Amino acid sequence: MSQLFFDFYDSKNIDNFKSADFLKLPENLDACDFLDNFFQQNNYQNNIEKSCILIGESGCGKTHLLNIYAQKYHANFIQEEQIKSENPLRIFYENGFFIIDNFCQIDDEEKLLQYLNCATESKAFIILVFDYNKIFELKDLQSRIKNITRLHINQASIDSLKQIFINILAKKQIDLSNQIVNFIFANITPNYSSLNHIIKKIDFFCRENDKKLNLVNIKEILLIK
Repeated sequence: MSQLFFDFYDSKNIDNFKSADFLKLPENLDACDFLDNFFQQNNYQNNIEKSCILIGESGCGKTHLLNIYAQKYHANFIQEEQIKSENPLRIFYENGFFIIDNFCQIDDEEKLLQYLNCATESKAFIILVFDYNKIFELKDLQSRIKNITRLHINQASIDSLKQIFINILAKKQIDLSNQIVNFIFANITPNYSSLNHIIKKIDFFCRENDKKLNLVNIKEILLIK
């Protein structure tokens, strides 16, 4: 599966994370298959995979994907504000599913270790979300992280990025010819970040201008003379 939301949706609004807005793509099928099985576990004591790390670059759809599973299996997102202020013993419960998004961006490593330990003590399943591989300074935390199964959402191929690109614009009722799509991809770096950037610019142009996109407009948007 690959996300169709990028930065266009409010990450705190679960209505923006719909299964219908996902595309199944080769780059993340393994992660999706693993999560399908992970979330069907119903007894902490009898299962081997009690935690996992979902890792992939920003914009690849990790949060969207986990919101879909969270809605289906009643999993709980733990926010950074909670980690800073709440006692983890009041959050976790046996056989519950919990997700900590942006785990590697949270600075308080002692708190992170405390949360992992409390999840284990409470017999709760937990998923950590990473944008990148990180080495933690706290040795006990790094040791715990090293022993957790990792799922990777890989960098999408150009064909997959084109598919995502076309589908996002179609949702916005913006239709581009194959010629224009190919021209855009010949003039941007083929990654999620660049795609997010150009989609924002196209979306803004179409909302501000009552005219059909053509190669001249696209060159202006891409700042190509």
